[in-house]
Amino acid sequence: MKTIMPVVLGSALLAAIGYATATWYLGGQAELAAGEAFRQMERIPHLKIVKRDYRRGVFSSEETVTFELFGDVSKIIEQAHKQRVATSAEAPGSPFKALEFTMRSQIRHGPLPDGRTIAAAAADSELDVEEKFKPVLAPGAGHQKLLRAHTIYRFDGEGESLVTSPPIVISLPGAGADAIGRLSWEGLRATIVFSRDLRSYAISGEAPKFEVAGKGARMMIAGMRFDTESKRIFEDEPFFHAGKQKFSIVQARVEGPGMGNTNMLLKQISYDVNIPINGEFIDIVAEIGVKDVLVGSDNFGPAHYDVTLKHLHARTFAQLQRTIVKMYSDAATTEARSPGEILGPLAKPAMMLLEFDPEISLDRISFKSKQGDVLVAARARFTGVKPEDFSQPAVLFAKLDASADILLPESLLMAPWGITAESAQAVQMRRRQFAALAESGYVQLDGAMARSKLEFSKGQFVVNGKPFDPQVMQTRTHHAARPARQHSAIQR
Repeated sequence: MKTIMPVVLGSALLAAIGYATATWYLGGQAELAAGEAFRQMERIPHLKIVKRDYRRGVFSSEETVTFELFGDVSKIIEQAHKQRVATSAEAPGSPFKALEFTMRSQIRHGPLPDGRTIAAAAADSELDVEEKFKPVLAPGAGHQKLLRAHTIYRFDGEGESLVTSPPIVISLPGAGADAIGRLSWEGLRATIVFSRDLRSYAISGEAPKFEVAGKGARMMIAGMRFDTESKRIFEDEPFFHAGKQKFSIVQARVEGPGMGNTNMLLKQISYDVNIPINGEFIDIVAEIGVKDVLVGSDNFGPAHYDVTLKHLHARTFAQLQRTIVKMYSDAATTEARSPGEILGPLAKPAMMLLEFDPEISLDRISFKSKQGDVLVAARARFTGVKPEDFSQPAVLFAKLDASADILLPESLLMAPWGITAESAQAVQMRRRQFAALAESGYVQLDGAMARSKLEFSKGQFVVNGKPFDPQVMQTRTHHAARPARQHSAIQR
């Protein structure tokens, strides 16, 4: 017995030392993983990490991070305010400061961070706003955290987070102490699965309801759901990803004085984006669909808007995206006065992108109207563009290849959009112009529907297979006769 006890005690001591060593090492791995995430966050426009404090222990660690949101913009606004005060009788007022919020995390080291899960570490995090912003929260909401997250870090560097947000109601202040309305948020629940160094991630979640109401106006979005699968394409481009995104809403409603006597209700909204990789190129396929588009008693649904960007050179597109991100965080962009100053930095990467013959395709715009269905499809691409072409607009224009198919009710074209009773002659002019286009074959009629196929290639504009003559609009408007209608089937 005397011989066994020292062996047992020695083994227990070695096990304790081994566990402490393992948990210390895994704590270091968790610190490295957290640090990598924050290094990537620092590249987000208008987001700045003001302070980060990481206190590492043997079995657990604590981390406090303070973020600043829209810091560059707030400095510009404050500077503009000071200039106004210096040149006018305007009162100085309180300094305009950026919004700050703080995340506090309790991190427990593995290999058994919670006593039952085998993992490298487990972290519980809370996100909170500054004290000065809490009074606008409704009673009881000020003590709740904006976000909570429970994260498990696995041994291979991958992990999973459960993120939740509580229901919050915020009073919208008006003059004096009066509130002009309120903003209500019924919470959020999302799961994030991520790989080592955030090379890829998948996010799925839902938010029951968001609503803003006040002074008779109301906007409500209910039944939000989102699913994302994303993978980094280049290691040196942390925000350039390929993958799939899906966002859906059960219904959205807008009503109030701004809508007159007509309210809008959208039902079953879906937004899908797919970004596949094809060698050195990517495509971007976006589809938006709404089952019901109710404007007053009229339903314009189902409605669709589908667009595709094809053959985008991935490296060049990443450069364009990086330039856009930089613009958002550059004070010079915010202070720019002309479109040229704002869009100038985008010119070079955008022109480089055209050299790889990208194609934009408006696959479908469709909706219903009182007069009938409306369908529009179009595509455009530049072929064989060279750098020197950008200094020769005529040469560049000649390399454009584009087409469009339009199908819509004739009566919709004849509707007096924007034309008042006092200018009824404009309606008659439009009717004569339409008749002239139909007589020349530029518009084909089938029953109540009108169709045109527009093509532009090698500098020539063709409509329904005929070179377009703009003189038709002037020479025939006074004597064009009503054309005979065709009865061939119109293909979609």
